[in-house]
Amino acid sequence: MGVTVRLLQVREVYGLRRSVLRAADPAATVHYPTDDDPATWHMGAVDDVGTVIATSTFFAEPCPLDPASAGALRLRSMAVLPARQGEGIGRAVLEHALARARAQGATFVWANARDSALGFYRRCGFEISELHFVEPETGLAHTVVTRALG
Repeated sequence: MGVTVRLLQVREVYGLRRSVLRAADPAATVHYPTDDDPATWHMGAVDDVGTVIATSTFFAEPCPLDPASAGALRLRSMAVLPARQGEGIGRAVLEHALARARAQGATFVWANARDSALGFYRRCGFEISELHFVEPETGLAHTVVTRALG
């Protein structure tokens, strides 16, 4: 089945945010304040029948590792439909997004990555920092990851 990587509308990301990132909890928050910022954008993948199978969200936010640095974009809510994981779809979405970020003048991207996804980020060229924490909303361990866009 074919896959198209493209920009998504915010309403298109909510389903995967809920099902993959919030354990399908109907009460979980899947709309974030940054979604209302016109500079925020969402990259994802859609299959041949129009089902969104991967999502990611990008917005300007200083990195906690270097709050004074300029040109930082934060990646949030990276998710791939579990049945489609391992097919390279997440990597394709990320590479399209990083190309867009470079074109917009971003110098690096960072994320609070779930520890269970650190292997994915490492394979995609991200540096794994020493900044670890437990996300209060989910109770899951996270680590800050960064990737320079040179």
